[in-house]
Amino acid sequence: MEPNKTPETPKKTTESGAPETTTPQPAPLEPQQPAPAPQAAQQQYVVTHKSLEGVGGWLAFWLVLFALSAIAFIYTFFAQISGEAGVEFKVVDVIFSPILAIMSIATILLVVMRKQIGKWVAIATLATSGIYSMINVLTSPIDNVAMVISSLLVMWLLVGLFALYFLKSERVKQTLTK
Repeated sequence: MEPNKTPETPKKTTESGAPETTTPQPAPLEPQQPAPAPQAAQQQYVVTHKSLEGVGGWLAFWLVLFALSAIAFIYTFFAQISGEAGVEFKVVDVIFSPILAIMSIATILLVVMRKQIGKWVAIATLATSGIYSMINVLTSPIDNVAMVISSLLVMWLLVGLFALYFLKSERVKQTLTK
C-alpha cells in the first residue's frame, strides 16, 4: 500500500453484477423543543375613523347654507331699497334682511374661529329666520287657514330640528371649543 492512499472499501454488487446503490437513511428524529416566543414588539395603533374636530361634514354644509342665505338677504335688502321692478315692497324684508345677513355672516365667522358662542349665534339665526318666515306667512294673502297652520308647524319643526344639530352634534362639540 502506498502511504497517501486510503484503503478501498469493497463495493457491493447485485446478482447481475451492477453496483448496488444505497439510499441514505434519515437520521432519527430528536424530540424538538418549542420555538421561543417572539419578543413583544411595540404595538402601533391605527385610527380607523376620521376625527370629528374641525369644520367639515355637516358643519361645513351649514356654513355654506349660511353663506348663501347671507347673499340672498343682502340681495333682498337692496332690491327692496332700490325699488327694483317686479319686487313688491315689504317693510318686513327691509327690517329682517340686513339683520339676518349680519347674523349669518357672524355665524360663519364664529364657527370658523371655533368659538363656543358660534353655536348659540347659529341657533339664534335659525330662530330669527323662523320669525321672519312666520311673519311672511301671516301677512301673505292666503285664505286657507289650514295652509297657514301647516306652513307654520312645518317651518317651526324644521327650525327645531336644525337647531338640534347644533345642540347635539359631536362635531360641533369638538370643534367649537374656544
